[in-house]
Amino acid sequence: MEVSSQRVSVVVYILVILFGIASWVDINGLWVELPIMVQELPEGWNLPSYMVVLIQLANLGPFIFTLTSVKCPRRLPEKGTIYCIITVGASACILLVFFWRETAVIGGVDRSVALLSLNFFLAFVDTTSSVAFLPFMAIFKPAYMTAYFIGEGFSGLLPGLMGLAQGAGRVACVNHTVTSNVTINGSTLVEETYNVTPAYVDNNFSIEVFFAFIGGMIVTSGIAFTLLNYHPWCKREYAVCPSSTIKRKDDIYIKAELHDCKDAVELSEEKGHSQVMTKLIDSKDERIVISDVGKSKTSSGVLENYDLLYDNNSVSSEIPREMTRLQYMVSLLLTGWLNALTNAVLVSVQTYSCLPYSTSSYYMTVTLSNVANPLASFMAFFVYVTSVPALLILSLIGSLLGAYIMAAAVMSPHPVLIGTDAGGPLMVTVWVVCIFILTYVKVSLASLFRVEGKKGLLHCGVATQVGSAIGGVLMFVLVNVLNLFVMVYPCS
Repeated sequence: MEVSSQRVSVVVYILVILFGIASWVDINGLWVELPIMVQELPEGWNLPSYMVVLIQLANLGPFIFTLTSVKCPRRLPEKGTIYCIITVGASACILLVFFWRETAVIGGVDRSVALLSLNFFLAFVDTTSSVAFLPFMAIFKPAYMTAYFIGEGFSGLLPGLMGLAQGAGRVACVNHTVTSNVTINGSTLVEETYNVTPAYVDNNFSIEVFFAFIGGMIVTSGIAFTLLNYHPWCKREYAVCPSSTIKRKDDIYIKAELHDCKDAVELSEEKGHSQVMTKLIDSKDERIVISDVGKSKTSSGVLENYDLLYDNNSVSSEIPREMTRLQYMVSLLLTGWLNALTNAVLVSVQTYSCLPYSTSSYYMTVTLSNVANPLASFMAFFVYVTSVPALLILSLIGSLLGAYIMAAAVMSPHPVLIGTDAGGPLMVTVWVVCIFILTYVKVSLASLFRVEGKKGLLHCGVATQVGSAIGGVLMFVLVNVLNLFVMVYPCS
């Protein structure tokens, strides 16, 4: 574990955070509004299961993006794809403002066609953002990776805070007295029974205002992305690799200052006669061409004839070294596992694990977990772990906490410590610590992949979506097909 002293531009850092918000803010907003929408839409509390299926189908987006990136890299403009993601997300949110209530009869059953269709488009672009946004961040200094993940954390926190201000899903338990006449031995008696039923409290502002706010956040992210691309101040923060050494096949060593953000850099030879070398980078297919200018000849070759070695005397200790092949594969598997937990498994059982204790425990868990996410990302900027074994240990600790949450969900409606003063606070604490640790490890892993360049970040994004998709399908089967969990409704 190391303490960072990386210097960043505060303005650019904030712009990267705003850009990261566009990743999942709209889908997270839909989940926040579920307690309101289920009261008015025909699917009722079955609506979440339809949304889960559509989100998993939308994983077609990252599959197409990844396949195109590998097979036809020149035909997939990175910036154009991100602008498309932001435009579709903002447009869908604006359409939700006007049409989220619209239904149509399909197969003789009333369905929320507008909401579910727009949900698919939002999920399509959000899942694709995992494999499109991360590679884009390769053009910035490694320190800005934490800013992106802080923004991704805010994509859940901001809708959650907006939902709290709105009062989405606030429930008041109301006593109802039911009077009935009972005849016993020819005598009629009046019998009174008392029932406690949930009553949803009126919201502070409408669902239309909420979706307009989410759409405005995505537009803000689009403006931030534009500035990151074209403003000179932001271009100053583009990545500059540390001084490195290139070992040529003929054992000649060349000092190099490698710039990710420039098309050409000069290399000076340490041994032999003096000459100048220019490296031309084709960002589309990552081919690197070396041109040698000697006393009387000019030749060219590709970087395949050179071994790139980091100079230990010049590389900052803040920059992690490239991973070995084994570490790379372990990190990919770990990334998939962590995202399966945080994006699918644990989210699917949140109500089952928290509501048995109390409604307040559930809402406290949702709120504080959303706060823990960006806080963990922010902590990774100051204190970070570059050791894969250490990250495995932290992942094990987070997974054990997740196992406790899953066990409580399976035992619903009678989990451990139910009815005690310690049960609810313990569950909230376990949730917050679990999300904090798992998010911290995810950000640390992404920073390691950042060293591997765009290809590493693309693989990181693919592992993120594959893990999330597998976790989502698994939980859909466990929750909706096998009915493994028992829901505890408010005031029951």
